[in-house]
Amino acid sequence: AKAAVETALEDLMVAGIGRPAELRFNTSGYARHGLCSISASGAADDATAAVKAFDDNDKTAWQDKAAASWIQCQYADGRKHPVSRYLIVCPDKERLPRSLALSGSNDGGSTWTVLDTQDAPAFAGPDGRGEFTIAQPGKWNLYRLAVTAANAAEGVRISTLELVQSIHCRPGKEVAALTLDQPALTLAADNRATLNATLAPADSFDREVTWTSSDSAIADVRRIGEQCAIVSARKPGACTLTAQIGKVTTTCAVTVTPTSLPDGWRFDELNRSAIPGSVVVSGREFRLTGCGHAMTSWWERVRDQGVFVSQSLTRDASLAVRLTSLAPNVGGPAYQWDHRPPTVAGLMFRENLSEAASRYFLVQVTATGKLICRWRNKAGDQDDNAAKDLGPAKLPIHLKLTRTADTVRVFTSPDGQNWGQPLHTHAAAFSDTSRIGMFVCSGTTTSTTTAAFELQK
Repeated sequence: AKAAVETALEDLMVAGIGRPAELRFNTSGYARHGLCSISASGAADDATAAVKAFDDNDKTAWQDKAAASWIQCQYADGRKHPVSRYLIVCPDKERLPRSLALSGSNDGGSTWTVLDTQDAPAFAGPDGRGEFTIAQPGKWNLYRLAVTAANAAEGVRISTLELVQSIHCRPGKEVAALTLDQPALTLAADNRATLNATLAPADSFDREVTWTSSDSAIADVRRIGEQCAIVSARKPGACTLTAQIGKVTTTCAVTVTPTSLPDGWRFDELNRSAIPGSVVVSGREFRLTGCGHAMTSWWERVRDQGVFVSQSLTRDASLAVRLTSLAPNVGGPAYQWDHRPPTVAGLMFRENLSEAASRYFLVQVTATGKLICRWRNKAGDQDDNAAKDLGPAKLPIHLKLTRTADTVRVFTSPDGQNWGQPLHTHAAAFSDTSRIGMFVCSGTTTSTTTAAFELQK
């Protein structure tokens, strides 16, 4: 019974299983759960940042003093949503929009398609609410609302912006067609790509697509939503991915090329997080993308999670990097009673890759600006985690992790050359199966984060 409850909870987090009728779903509400990122061309101050328009609170607002501005919402991990209408709340009569233009993009904003325009839009009632329909909805990963102020001297102020998807599952209506946004993919091993399916008619009763791979040793496919999946490239070769809903199927041809990892390095997803990760190497830069609940346990079923890119550990070992970026910050804490682990990246010794809760030592930088050491001295004991806060940390930061005999040391440096005295020393007699490498974890099972490491000589 407990396993069934855990599975149901995880399905709710990553799959959205259900059969809704006449549902108006605000997809931009995902911003509060790390499933989309919010940005704008400007803001008056931190108290009026872009995220204030997506916090489900009409008393806060995004404000820009510019005469023309924009605010945008991008869904995490390549997800796409078909928005059919958008709602705007503008209670401040001095900062109403003179015109609106909503656009969509599926290439990160390089190209845009205008979905709707409004000249002299109407905002009714004391709270200033306006709702506008998109005549031809499509699936887009990124939505941008361009706003021109009615009063150029005052700029614009939007309390709430909702991007609404209309969902209706009509009993007895079957799926007639299924298409993929990418019918063919070429990926390097240890990389990933997102597939979004579109079904017709949109109001068919069945909505949940099933995904399979003809050879999961070459490319695996993992569902992360009703009509969305992530392809993980495993080793060079070719295979076919199949998407199916009801009796209707369609395919994606996948070609996997050699990994960008240098010889001697390997990529691992610890304990298979809900959303696949990846690594891309260019010169001395390693870009790690990872998901998961961090180096700890969740109930009794999930152990350490995250992406680990590592080398075999020698008796005396050292790894030095410059951690240049870690984003987006989708972990905790985001509010007073938020007990989620933070989004982190760092360096780790790990004794065993096959043990779900292996012995390890990790120095991590959190997205909230802390440098923390974590370790487990007893394999398999999820309650044996220990931690030490080493103080504030600001990116970019030079980190070094060393082992001499059975002593682990943590260093930071202002320039990557002068390391000074260790910030922390720890006794740990790791076995010959141990590895040393770079680690990243989002702190949540619903989306990923990406860290950029520069390998130091």
